[in-house]
Amino acid sequence: MIRIKPFFKLLLAAVGFASMWSCKENIDTSSRYVFKEETILSYLEKHEAYSSYVDLLRQVNISKISESKVSQLLSARGVFTVFAPTNEAIQNYLETLVEDGLIPRASWDAFPNQHKLDSIRKVIVFNSIINGGDESEAFYYTYDFPEKSGDEFILANLNDEKLSVRYVDKEPDSIYINKDCPISSTERDILSINGIIHQIGKVIAPKNITAAKPRRKEGRLPGMLPRHTGMRTARHAPSRTRRTL
Repeated sequence: MIRIKPFFKLLLAAVGFASMWSCKENIDTSSRYVFKEETILSYLEKHEAYSSYVDLLRQVNISKISESKVSQLLSARGVFTVFAPTNEAIQNYLETLVEDGLIPRASWDAFPNQHKLDSIRKVIVFNSIINGGDESEAFYYTYDFPEKSGDEFILANLNDEKLSVRYVDKEPDSIYINKDCPISSTERDILSINGIIHQIGKVIAPKNITAAKPRRKEGRLPGMLPRHTGMRTARHAPSRTRRTL
């Protein structure tokens, strides 16, 4: 058995300690960060600008045969693109309903019956969300949008309607959904663990607001219910300017 003399033991220990200290000194900690995971719902809840939208998410069922709310959907793992209207956008939408003679004043308690109230809530919520279904990378950064004005997204929204995009010549940061719903130039591409958020300044709604009649068979939103609680994560985006939570 080989025995190491005490002197050499001390020498080896000193060399090892010096090596460890040298390694520690060379570690670059400047790029360390803490990634705080947020779901789409938790992000929206923390920002007052979306409080009216969050209220609607909590009131709209994901289907006629389910008591689960859309808010629950956006708090679970999944793949969603959300065009989140601001409080101002929702209030402006209510004012257009007043102009159309559907309600006497721009207030949620002004609707003549529960059916019309539920219909309008559903219009706002279902038109604002694209569910990626079983595709783990099926959500849209702005640079994944259709390339040409007037082109539609491949995936439909929860109302089973395909949204279109419009670009403005000589204004590269100007993007509109369905011709006249502007996406914020600063509050866009907000990445969460279950999708991405784009703030919009106008509610996405059909001209005929009673058109909240999905063409799909009621009771099942495409790709949604089977994976409602499945473990899925958002994709890693290309190295472009974006916001993460």
